[in-house]
Amino acid sequence: GSKKQPYYVGVENPPYQMDMMQYVAVLSAVASIPSKPIKERLQSVGKHFHDSSVNYRNFNFRRENNQGGPPIGPRVLFWGCGSDTPLHAHAIEYLGGKITFVDNSPKFREQCKKYHPDIRLIRPIGNKTWHIKQILESVPRDGSGLETDEVEDPLTASQWMPNLDKIEKEDPWDVIVVDGPEENLGRSQPMYMAKRLAQSYGTNHYTHIFLHDSNRESNCIIANAIMGHDPAYFIGDTLPRKGLKHWRIPGRNRKLPPTTSKDLAS
Repeated sequence: GSKKQPYYVGVENPPYQMDMMQYVAVLSAVASIPSKPIKERLQSVGKHFHDSSVNYRNFNFRRENNQGGPPIGPRVLFWGCGSDTPLHAHAIEYLGGKITFVDNSPKFREQCKKYHPDIRLIRPIGNKTWHIKQILESVPRDGSGLETDEVEDPLTASQWMPNLDKIEKEDPWDVIVVDGPEENLGRSQPMYMAKRLAQSYGTNHYTHIFLHDSNRESNCIIANAIMGHDPAYFIGDTLPRKGLKHWRIPGRNRKLPPTTSKDLAS
C-alpha cells in the first residue's frame, strides 16, 4: 500500500495544517495589533486614547527601523509545530514582533528549530478522555466556571500546567493560537493556559485566542466550558478545514497559579 504522509513535511511543501482562510484569520488578527508604544498608551488611558497621524508619519514598527532595540510588534504564542512554522515565524518577523512556539513532541521541536529557534517543550499530563471527564464534572458548559478573580477555580488542579517556567513574568501575549497537542492528549490544558494568561493581564489588554480543529467533539466541549461563546468575546469560527474558533478576551488582573522549571526545555 501507499506510504502514509508524515505529519511534518518541512518547508518544501505548502502548509496544510489550516485552510488558507484560517491563515488569513490568524495573520489578520496579528497584523491588527498596535505597535508597543501605541499599545502602551491605549492600555494606560483606555477609551480616552486619541489617535493622531503623527503616529504613522514618525514611526515604523519594523525591527530594522527600531535602532536595534527589542521587538515592538505583536507578541504571539503558538502551540503546535509543523510545516507552517516558517510561515508564521516569517510573518511575525516582518511585522517586527516576536513569536514563541510550544510543543510536546521533542521530534517536532528539533525539526522546527531549524527554521525558528524559540520553541519550548512542555509536556501536558493525562489524556483527552480523562480531561473531558474532569471538565464535564467540574464546570458549567458556558465558560462561567473560569469567570472569577481567585487564583484557583474548579479546573486549576487538573488543567494548569506548572511547567510553564516563569511565564507569569513575561510581557503579555497579544495572540495565542492552540493547534496542538495531538488529538489523543486533548487541547484542554493549552486552552486553559490561554484563558488564564489572557485573564492575568491588565484590564485594557485584550488577547486574541484561536482554537484550531474546533469541529471535533472534544474541542467543542473544551470551547464551551473553558471559553464560552458570549458574543462580547467570541468573534466567530472560520469553518473550512476543521474549524478555527476565535475569541478576544479582556484582562482582569487575575493572578496565575505558580510555575516551576521542571520538565521544561527552553
